[in-house]
Amino acid sequence: MSFAQVHLDVPLQGPFDYRAGPHQVARGSIVVVPFRNKKLVGIVDCVSDVSLVEPRRLKQIESVFDLDPLPPSYFSLCRFVSQYYCARMGQALFLGLPTAVRRIDFLNRLTETVFTLSDRGIQEVPEHLTARTMGKRRLFDLLLAEGAVTLRQALLVYSNARVELAQWLAQGWANTLEQRQNVVSLKAPMPRLEEGEIKHINLTTPQRLAIETIVADLDMHQTWLLQGVTGSGKTEVYFEIMAKTLDLNRQVLVLVPEINLTPQFESRLRKRFPEHEIVTLNSSMTDKERYQAWSLARSGSASIVLGTRLAVFASLPQLGLIVVDEEHDLSYKQVEGVRYNARDLAIYVASQQKVPIVLGSATP
Repeated sequence: MSFAQVHLDVPLQGPFDYRAGPHQVARGSIVVVPFRNKKLVGIVDCVSDVSLVEPRRLKQIESVFDLDPLPPSYFSLCRFVSQYYCARMGQALFLGLPTAVRRIDFLNRLTETVFTLSDRGIQEVPEHLTARTMGKRRLFDLLLAEGAVTLRQALLVYSNARVELAQWLAQGWANTLEQRQNVVSLKAPMPRLEEGEIKHINLTTPQRLAIETIVADLDMHQTWLLQGVTGSGKTEVYFEIMAKTLDLNRQVLVLVPEINLTPQFESRLRKRFPEHEIVTLNSSMTDKERYQAWSLARSGSASIVLGTRLAVFASLPQLGLIVVDEEHDLSYKQVEGVRYNARDLAIYVASQQKVPIVLGSATP
């Protein structure tokens, strides 16, 4: 019999012991467990063959999310937050999770209904299509070409698709299935400003010196302070160092102090690195957007992760560089709930991952 110690986001010191039952769990697994008279999402800290509590008194894990376990580096960061900022480990572990993952119906929220043509529909629907039913023709062609489509996709080709599909289901011409939503690239959906051509920028001597100095130590942890007044070209120094890091197939984490700075910075990043996947993480995103960005970051698919203070909790498997813009800004301090300074946490992450971190400021 296996037992799991699970951390919960509750006002009690954990972890709490549970029987693993038939579930395969490991450290970092995200699970649903019974707690008192309700169900909660929890994070497994460790799994063992013994428990200090009698097995008959223990409740059993109810389900396990179909997600890769959280990495050891995430536990290390959260342990530091818990100890340094006097927070419960359960609180710290949930800081970096998207809201969608904190819900017990997470798996249901990631499923969607898709429509497919039945064999009968493939044969009979064309017989009812005429020159006056072009919308139905587009809907049929879409289903025939794609195999399975969502209602949202169907509505893009035929505004009355909802009613038409209901009729096709009643006639036995179509079927419905429940399938898991795919995490897709965020390049296309993200709003982008007019890009234009990137102008060649002549670097100044101080800029070149800063770039050469930092790039020489990309394979080790160093904390660099890049001081320069507004308009002195700090961003261009960031970009040159980031380009060298990306050439090594490593990921870059960029922190900005305010949400309203994110669109402008993101636009510049997309112009400079159009071939790389760039995702943003901030509290203004929808649950789905944040979950997709979080997934792309932790899978290594996103080359650049841009965000506000909560982005410091993103788990980047190939992290190679951290940039903290305007490191002096007080917005990096979280003053509600679990209090922390994202700039200081970024320095801790860089030291643990043995990567360089660049702190930019006009007034350090």
